[in-house]
Order: sequence, then C-alpha cells, then structure tokens
Amino acid sequence: MHCSSLSLARKILFDIGISGAGHAGLAAAISFAKSGFTVVLIDPQDRSKSSPTYQTGYDHLERTTAYLNQAVEFFDWIDVWDFLKPEACPLKHLRIVNQQTLGQAKLGSSQTIFSAREVGHNQFGFNVPLKESLLALKKTAERQAGIEWRLGYKLTDFNQRADCAELYLSNGQVVRTKLLVGADGSQSGVRRFASIPTVKKQTGQIILTFNITHEKPHANFSTEIYSSGGPFTLIPLRRLGEENRSAVVWMQTRHDAELLLRLTPDAFLKQLQHRTMEILGEVISCSAIGKKEVTIELAKKMKSGRAVLIGEAAHSIPPIGAQGFNLSVQEISTLTKLALDYREHLGCPEMVQKYEALALPRSFARCGGVGLLNLVAQSKNPASQIGRELGLTLLRRSPTLRQSVMQLGLFGATKTIFN
Repeated sequence: MHCSSLSLARKILFDIGISGAGHAGLAAAISFAKSGFTVVLIDPQDRSKSSPTYQTGYDHLERTTAYLNQAVEFFDWIDVWDFLKPEACPLKHLRIVNQQTLGQAKLGSSQTIFSAREVGHNQFGFNVPLKESLLALKKTAERQAGIEWRLGYKLTDFNQRADCAELYLSNGQVVRTKLLVGADGSQSGVRRFASIPTVKKQTGQIILTFNITHEKPHANFSTEIYSSGGPFTLIPLRRLGEENRSAVVWMQTRHDAELLLRLTPDAFLKQLQHRTMEILGEVISCSAIGKKEVTIELAKKMKSGRAVLIGEAAHSIPPIGAQGFNLSVQEISTLTKLALDYREHLGCPEMVQKYEALALPRSFARCGGVGLLNLVAQSKNPASQIGRELGLTLLRRSPTLRQSVMQLGLFGATKTIFN
C-alpha cells in the first residue's frame, strides 16, 4: 500500500504517524487503529507480506521475550494473543540464586524462590519466541483496518506545524499526521530530529543469547543466577517433542564474553554446564549464539511538539526482570488512552505533556532500578555481595515484603488501558 503520488500524499492527513514497524511500532499501530484512529506506519525495511521473518537487531531467530500478565492482557485486547498461545511457556516461579565469591574462590550460594500463586496468579507471565511475536503482530496489523503502510522508506526529517507534523520520507513523499510516535529503536531518527538529548552509559558487558536443550524439566521456573560479571538467566521454553528447552541470557564482562566466544563448542558447553550449577541437569545442546553490547540509554524528554517516544527510542535497558517491552506496553496503553481522551485535539500540547508526565518518571524509575540491580548483581565487592545476600534473606523471611516486591517488580511494570 505505497502512495505513488506526492500530491496525493500531501492531501492525506493521518491521525497518527508511527516511525518504526518493529515490536513496539506494530503493537502501537494496532492499538491506535483498533481504537478508531487512522495510522500510517513507516519503516525503512520493506517487509513484504510474504516475508517470513522480521530482522530485529542481533541474532533475532533465537531470542525470546517474557511478557508479564498485563502485557498478555494487552495482546489479547489487540487480538494477537491467540496467535502466540501455542508457543507461549508459562512462567510460574522465579528462582534467584546468589553466588558469593572472594577473588576466584566461591564461598557458597543461596536460593530465593517466588511463586505466582503467592500473589493470586497462575503465572507471572509467558515466555515467547521473538520471531513468533513479530510475525503475530505483523499478521494482525495487516488485517487491521485503519493502518496504511510506507515500507521501504526512511523518515528523513519532520516539520512541526500548528495543526500537524509534516513527515518527509526518503522517496520524496510528504505525509501529514496529528501525532508522531517514535518507535524506531535505540538509534531513533525521531528522537534525533526532535533534538531530544539522552543519558547514556556503557556497562562494559556483553549479552550472549541462545537456547539450550537439557536433561531435567524446567518445571516452569525462571532462574536468575547472580555472580561476578553479571546475571545469568534461564527462561523456560515449551517442550519440542521430547526435548526440554530453555532460553539463556548470559551477561558477562566484555573480556570474559570474548573469551567464551573463542571456545570450541565442547569447551563452551562445559563452561555453560558449570554456570547453570546443574539446576537443569546435563546441558545437551546449544543453539547459535547472539551477542550485543549492554548499554543503558534514557531519553531526557519523551515529547517535542507533536512527537512522542515509546520503546527503545525512549529507553534501552539490560534484559533484567522482563522490564523492556513490558514498559513499552505501558507507554502504548497510556498513549492510546490519552488519544481517546483528546480525540478532537490529538497531538495538542496538553496531551503530549500529560503523556510525558506519566511516562518519563516510570522510564527513569525502571531504568534506574534495572541499572542498579545489574551493578549489584555483577559486583565482586564483598560489601555489595553481603548487601545482596542480606536483601534476599529479608525477602525469604518476610511474606509481606515478598508480596510487595512481587507486585511492584513483576506486575507494576505494565499498566494497560484496562486499569
């Protein structure tokens, strides 16, 4: 559905323009269109309807995403969840293992277990292959009335007018929208064109992502092992035939990650077996390994005129505690509700100011919390390790504190338009 005429494009005024047709952009497009708004979706990749997959950055084929319960509720509302259900693995328990070290010596470890039933739920959420999520969003967006596509075209700039934003595309087209949503990732063009500054920190870590098969069933436990270098996380996947499967997110210092990647497959499996503490028994096989530098980047503002930011255009955070896309869902829900409230004045200063007032503190709080947790989790400092163990001991012994942490940390990350 490409518009071939510049004059025709100039005559069209869409309610909402979205730059970026990835995870957040597709979800936002469906949410807005389902709420009765006209949407134009812009992305430099020409993802045709026959395209089997979406490119998503680093080694997309093996990545998974954990959706917390309220994100699942949102996906159900935008008619995506039925596509994902067959691939979704329930996350019923969270196990935190704290390894204490002194130099190269391991002093011992402790386990803290949280169960969803403690807060009245069957599960905290579901783990879903990212490829399946993107395909489900794509299929749903293609059949959703009210969405027009400008694929294969790059947003090269935009101009803020009193009544709309004029979006300039790489093929010479000009599209006008009342509201512009930047969902174009960590290298956001919308953020750059709007001159929105960011706070950025390189952690000196690398994320390794891959899937494994293993001897013992995971019993729907998600396991986070805290040790020097960074968190090591095992996230359950649905069984494939007779195979027990889990996804792995392994954060390590850049130096140690590069050493791991230079190992032979057998030597890597041996290191992996040691790192899992044999919680899943023998690690039988390992898929291709994806890698990415860990960066924390946060936009200092989330709006400029009629432009607003969502997803990684607003915040890039380490994959700890399932906060990333679940925070994006909260932003999409907030924007959808505000768009409905301001339907006759879409993109007006009052609307975008309200969005920033709601979204920016959440973004700062989540990014700050995840950054601090990552710092504490990887620290070799004995005082930090003692503090980490004391905190976990308190959680084990105080039911009230446990419930508060679970509600805030595992359910507070997403509030949808239903709340």
